[in-house]
Amino acid sequence: MSAVTFQSEDHFAEAFYPLSSEEVEKRMDERVPLKIHFDEKLSIEKKIPIRNFGVGNIVATEVYSGNYLGVYYPEKPRVPHHLAIAMKREVKGLGDLKREECQELFKTLKKVAEIYKTIGIRGFVIAQYDSPQEGHKGCYVVEVIPHLPGFEKIKNIVDKMDCNRHVLYRSANISPMLFPFKVGEIEEGCSFWQKAFIRGAPPLQESEIEVTYPVDRMESHHRESEEALYYHLLEMLQDKGAFVKEARSFSLTMPTKSPEEVKTVTIARCFFCDPMIIKKQLVFEYENVLVFYNIRKGAKPGSNFLLLPKRHTQKVYGLTREEIENIRIVRGVLAEVLKEMHPESEVVVYVQDDPSIGQTVFHTHEQVVAVDPKTVALTWTLMSLYPEGNVSDEEMERIKGEFSKRLWDKMYESDLKKVE
Repeated sequence: MSAVTFQSEDHFAEAFYPLSSEEVEKRMDERVPLKIHFDEKLSIEKKIPIRNFGVGNIVATEVYSGNYLGVYYPEKPRVPHHLAIAMKREVKGLGDLKREECQELFKTLKKVAEIYKTIGIRGFVIAQYDSPQEGHKGCYVVEVIPHLPGFEKIKNIVDKMDCNRHVLYRSANISPMLFPFKVGEIEEGCSFWQKAFIRGAPPLQESEIEVTYPVDRMESHHRESEEALYYHLLEMLQDKGAFVKEARSFSLTMPTKSPEEVKTVTIARCFFCDPMIIKKQLVFEYENVLVFYNIRKGAKPGSNFLLLPKRHTQKVYGLTREEIENIRIVRGVLAEVLKEMHPESEVVVYVQDDPSIGQTVFHTHEQVVAVDPKTVALTWTLMSLYPEGNVSDEEMERIKGEFSKRLWDKMYESDLKKVE
């Protein structure tokens, strides 16, 4: 247990903003406790050490050039074979992505998946943003981040946790879980992709796009991820002027060896094809695309939605051209509504396309999330460390009703103007 001292209750409240003191105290539990003290003599001097030295140039070296986009190998990849796809045109947000650009993007993602298969990579995270992030050099960038080498079917929770940090709050001054690259390994990765795009790879088989139930989902390194999150929380509180007396030491290193024992969860069916789940979570339907309100509690109500095809397919590269187009249309409208409802936030869209990288429901879906860049590091860390469970039935119905109307109005407002 760590002892954390604040100058006053007001200082405590400021450090945990936007959560109330009551919310914070309710979340704390015996698994990962914090012992809180107050000392009015405490001097709040924020001598902040630099812990995170940045991601570097994400679009550093071009390895492939298409009609509307280029694929790049980052200067400082998060893990081996981390890629960035940048649009050649100045794209002004999620709603500005054009049909032909989106079609080429998904075609390129399938090509990347085919190459990944040749080197034993099963899954990857796809992250795209409504506004350029650190390392994007002002471009519209879609990042493709695979799982750790050697883990295959196993989800390394530490890797997943740090991937969330990179996707959602990469600029936060907390210690990243750095992958131990060998000398020359980044240059070798860059060379590999330049050659791989030229020679190509065998097409994916149907068995690599769909799953047969029941499916075992395997996870490892729960304890290490919990310790890392706890350590990150202490770092953030230190930066807010709290005095932290650390009762234990912890090494922030990425575990890269596959463990002998893993946690296994058997999944018997697709929840997103269940009529009861659809009835409970459905917010909006457009052609062959659905919008769900995420049942998992978010940082604030109405900030986390799921965008998915009505037809069942596990992988993003199993989508049809029509589904890709309709997802593009709905994504842009949903992002616009989220920005109106949460003007202080940015919109992030990410896909976890395999159990090895965090997919829990094997039906491809985008998570469309509004995040406040000023507070997301703290709120996401607390949500991960002290999960609150699911949203209430009252919140589910209220958000569904509110967003359903706004999405319908936004989607069809041009038609309404014609009628008027």
